[in-house]
Amino acid sequence: PSDNLFIHKDSPAADKTRLGMGMVFGEYYSASISDNVKRKIEQKLHDKEWPGKAPIGYKNVTILDENGKVLGKDIVPDEVRAPYIAKIFALRIEKLSFRTIAKIMREEGLTSNTKQARPVGQSHIEQILKNPFYYGTMRYNGGLHPHRYEPLIDKKLYDKVQQINKDRA
Repeated sequence: PSDNLFIHKDSPAADKTRLGMGMVFGEYYSASISDNVKRKIEQKLHDKEWPGKAPIGYKNVTILDENGKVLGKDIVPDEVRAPYIAKIFALRIEKLSFRTIAKIMREEGLTSNTKQARPVGQSHIEQILKNPFYYGTMRYNGGLHPHRYEPLIDKKLYDKVQQINKDRA
């Protein structure tokens, strides 16, 4: 309709060709946008930047100048949730289950970092304990990449927890 082209059973060859060309150009445009997004994500990973929403314990922030102009974006530890992350890892070292840790964290007030913050559940705890982001490495698309953000735990603690997870499996 935007090209004033209406195809029906008796459409001439020229109209069908115009339709086919429009579809090819549309497909090219879509593939081109996809390529640009992939390149931007690869560049972010190369620059040690996380290309998405920060995990629980961190928050995405916008950096503004004195006039309110956006200078950039960053990820920083969340003053409210970051202390809980180290505690979650410490509780796992004590060999507590994901369910028990989740119950303790709910009682202490840990919530998700979504718009409608909800108490954390067992699956949140499991995700946190298996996420290398907290010691300085991003897992993205099956690969591991170092990041530039402040770690909340050290790699030794992370590795100990992974061994406990493996032993309990």
